[in-house]
Amino acid sequence: MKLVGKILGLALIWFGVWAFFIEVLQIQGIDYTNHYIITTVFFLLVITGLTSAFREQIGHYIEKFTPRDLLIVSVFSAVMALIYFLVNLFFVEPLGISTASYPFVLRIQESFLVSKAFEIMFQQAFFIICVYYLFNKNVAGWKNVLLFGIFTFSLHIPVLFVPNAMGKTLLLSSFFAGVIFSYCITKFKKGFLYSFMIHYAFYVLLGAAYWVGFAEYVRFLI
Repeated sequence: MKLVGKILGLALIWFGVWAFFIEVLQIQGIDYTNHYIITTVFFLLVITGLTSAFREQIGHYIEKFTPRDLLIVSVFSAVMALIYFLVNLFFVEPLGISTASYPFVLRIQESFLVSKAFEIMFQQAFFIICVYYLFNKNVAGWKNVLLFGIFTFSLHIPVLFVPNAMGKTLLLSSFFAGVIFSYCITKFKKGFLYSFMIHYAFYVLLGAAYWVGFAEYVRFLI
């Protein structure tokens, strides 16, 4: 029963954040590119709340950043920005799909890079809390890693009902994301940093691929 209570409590946090973003902010025309500062501030406030309420749990997996970590993040961010710049430079409009039907989570705009980064930081902080409570601070063995993948898959099922959100793609990838993130977070000293970069690169590279014509071949997943 304790495990069920933990799952329900964590699910309440997850769905509460997304319900507010989708049912309140997006209805007002606020998303990753339109009024993106508001979106950024929203996720920043959520991150602040989580890190304050779960300081010990999050701190269990995150070491102090070093100058080398800052350099890695800086180079990584520059590469992601460069990809967006080059795609914008050579492809003004997406190939094989109309702009109107293009998934809002993959818009090729610089503002997306900012707001999406904070959204992903929220998700990573949330996943750390989940690992701490659901697996007693550690994902031991592939069985638990796969179970966490199933857990993240379950959390993403409602995205199928969000219009123009690329729901099938996100749902299918969420299982593998849960496996990768939980492994990185618990098996590497800088696991949070690695999982954040993998998560962020996924959206940037997928957005670039869709924009230059990839969507034409996997339209059924959008």
